[in-house]
Amino acid sequence: MTAYPVRRIVVCIGPRCVRKGRRLAKMVKSRPDCAVIRSKCLRQCGWAPVIIVYPEGAWYGGTTPQQVDEILQSHPPHGVIASTKPPDEPGALEVEP
Repeated sequence: MTAYPVRRIVVCIGPRCVRKGRRLAKMVKSRPDCAVIRSKCLRQCGWAPVIIVYPEGAWYGGTTPQQVDEILQSHPPHGVIASTKPPDEPGALEVEP
């Protein structure tokens, strides 16, 4: 029986996200529980780089490689939704459970 990824992670690789977004996509791709979907610009450039975690549809911005594991480990069904805040926009991407 083949195990399918539990989550789908959309990673923006638009003009402002491309460098960091590719690095994030590479990190997520190495996880067996996640499938990566690379997206053209998600039009959230002020929050770059942006990821969306499905099936919940939670958006995260200003995401660093160090935060990816934290987000995916604390994200439902394993716990509560984490939140990240881009340094230039306090509170911009808070996600409430």
